[in-house]
Amino acid sequence: MDERCDIIRSVRNGRFLYISNYEPLKTFYQYKNTPEKGATMAELRLGKLPPAAEFYFSSAKPVEELYDYLSDSHNINNLASQPQYKEVLEELRTEHISWVKRSKDTGLIPEPILKEKAKTAGSEYAVLRQAGADSITERIANAAKMFLKASKRYPLFLKLPRTVTVLLITGVQPVLEISALHLLQIVRWAVL
Repeated sequence: MDERCDIIRSVRNGRFLYISNYEPLKTFYQYKNTPEKGATMAELRLGKLPPAAEFYFSSAKPVEELYDYLSDSHNINNLASQPQYKEVLEELRTEHISWVKRSKDTGLIPEPILKEKAKTAGSEYAVLRQAGADSITERIANAAKMFLKASKRYPLFLKLPRTVTVLLITGVQPVLEISALHLLQIVRWAVL
């Protein structure tokens, strides 16, 4: 079902799973017309779930998640904010950004911009694989890093209206409508 989309990336090593939620203001279970009409979703939305399950119906997601999947195979205990896991978090975050570059991940480019760039590149796939595309790839990776850093230092940015955040980051009036109300899309728009 392509009714709703989200931007989530993950990487793991032999013990830990790292997840980057690039659209943290979107819930895990976004509203979808067909499932919402059924009895199962009606029951789930009553709010009578165990705490671990209720987490997936919260109004937002954490920006980063880190799980020890050897001792927590169901990924219940997010370790991302615990100081003793700082090195692991930084290692996997770095590997994630490296993967964004290596794989030439077009998922972090807003769809209207990707479609426009595809007109000259020949396809969406070719956008980050043409001559000179390394600078775009580097800007995408930098935007991802800026998002992770800014969301940690300034968590209120994630709750500001889009226009205010654009003005804070770019210092200019917005000239492009951005669908989601969060920092990453603003940063992506600013660097692309």
